[in-house]
Amino acid sequence: MQIISENDGFLRQAQIIPGLVPVSRATLWRWVKSGHFPAPVNLGGNVTAWTASSVRAWMAKRQERPN
Repeated sequence: MQIISENDGFLRQAQIIPGLVPVSRATLWRWVKSGHFPAPVNLGGNVTAWTASSVRAWMAKRQERPN
C-alpha cells in the first residue's frame, strides 16, 4: 500500500489505482458517480485529480467500518 503524506496536494488516477484502491478504472468512476468515492477536481484542460486529503478521509472512513 502506498502512503500518502500530509504534504501531498493532488493524486492522479494512476497514483490511486491499483496502489491505494485496488479496483478497475471503471469501478472507480462508478463510485465517483454514485457518491461512494470523492469527486475529482478539474485542474485545467483534460487534467483531473483528487485532493490527497479527500482520499485520506475516504480511506479512514472505510477503515472505521465494522466488518
